[in-house]
Amino acid sequence: MRRVLLLVALFAFFIIVQTPCGATAKSLQVSGSLKVSNFGPRDETTAVKSFTVIVSSSGFNGSSNPFYLQVVQGDQVDVRFIYGDQDLSFDNPHKVLIGGYNIVTPDIDSQAPVQEVKFTANQVGSFQFYCIIPCFGMNNLQNGYLVVSASTRSAPVSTQLSNLDVAANGNIITASVLLMNPQGAPISGAIVEFSVSTDFGPVKMGQNTTGYNGVAVLSFPLNAPRDIFVTAHFAGSGQYLQSQTSTSFSPPPQANEPALESPYINGQAPGVDLRLAGVVPFQSSIIVSVGLIIVLSVWSVYALVVKEMLTVWRAGKQKGDDK
Repeated sequence: MRRVLLLVALFAFFIIVQTPCGATAKSLQVSGSLKVSNFGPRDETTAVKSFTVIVSSSGFNGSSNPFYLQVVQGDQVDVRFIYGDQDLSFDNPHKVLIGGYNIVTPDIDSQAPVQEVKFTANQVGSFQFYCIIPCFGMNNLQNGYLVVSASTRSAPVSTQLSNLDVAANGNIITASVLLMNPQGAPISGAIVEFSVSTDFGPVKMGQNTTGYNGVAVLSFPLNAPRDIFVTAHFAGSGQYLQSQTSTSFSPPPQANEPALESPYINGQAPGVDLRLAGVVPFQSSIIVSVGLIIVLSVWSVYALVVKEMLTVWRAGKQKGDDK
């Protein structure tokens, strides 16, 4: 009898193990990373990694514990985010941001329960991903991490930034640049930083990640149109070496607006360019005249004080000599 019961129990266990997960995503309550499959080419340069992540009020795959997706630099990453709050009496939308890669999913909700993102993991490091819109259980959806290990598949690879283009639309400046490998193929998923040279030195304007076409784009405001020098810099990551490129930019004249004059007279060494602080300069003559009046007034006071001090000193000395 015991043998019969044991055989029945083993058969039931076998059936449960072989049965696919239920119709609802809630059946996948697994802590840590859930790697569905590794498919695609398995050569020395790339691999395709596929992951499924259940997003619910309980956390990623049903847990608020740290949740890791582990890949190697250069891997093609496919992440399927699945809505897991079907048991709630209300819709509980989520939107996931993968930091560093600047990847944001569309809303993950009952109307769109599956959202998929694909990208190349070319940036090495640990990058947090989390829900960025207010939702029930949002505090449980803050501990996701994409961990990209440095590739050991090949020797260091040089990179090239090219086609740096700068355009203006009103007070908004948009810079774009292309990142390529030595063979001219675009490098995606790499962070490129943009900076502008000013009288105070280079100023970082921000950074963005290259897309599938290897292009990174950044828009930033400029309070007043002026000549600028824009630099794009890739700091390197893992097997990829750093690269940099720069270009000058002169904004086109604004319609119905006079061209800006320099606030300095010809031949004068410039100090601080007022346009850097967002102040559109007046005519040169007005600024120079006001500046001269202020300077002359200050020095006139200094001269008067010195004169009075000398008068007092001479009078005291004369009295001493008379004695």
